[in-house]
Amino acid sequence: MGKQLVWNVESQGMMHQVILHKNKISVDGNEPVKLKDLNAQKVNKVWAYTIPLGTMDSCTLYRSSYTGDSLVQNGIDCKTGQPYVEEKLPKWVWIFWILYILDFALIIQGAIGGALNAGAAAFTGTIALQRNLSTAAKVILSTVFWFVITILEIIIVCVVIGIRY
Repeated sequence: MGKQLVWNVESQGMMHQVILHKNKISVDGNEPVKLKDLNAQKVNKVWAYTIPLGTMDSCTLYRSSYTGDSLVQNGIDCKTGQPYVEEKLPKWVWIFWILYILDFALIIQGAIGGALNAGAAAFTGTIALQRNLSTAAKVILSTVFWFVITILEIIIVCVVIGIRY
């Protein structure tokens, strides 16, 4: 069974329960609706889906590959109760992404190299968006992670060469 997210949202004095399961959303236990059938727009690499709550109100589901899913009503994140802040990756992340591209080109190519470096690049983006860490801590963590991935790639290459010969 996949991950299910549940939010309780107040709209015009009434409480509504919004449930996201896989790529379907249900409001107040009604029949789930596929997200692709909802009004959606892409805002800075994040999909924003409009979810109707009754006849006069709606909320917005933001889906990000880095920060996950956020349900927002009237600018407030329903999970945290804080104003919703659109996440933007810092520019320094590009340095690590370029390093992963170089690792792919120079150390380990193919499906294994592509999957390993793409996953590592995505994880570095997730580190960069952590709110509870300072920028210095994020850069240090990303550097250590890149170093570990690079060593892992070198070990994989050595094992493959050892098996071949």
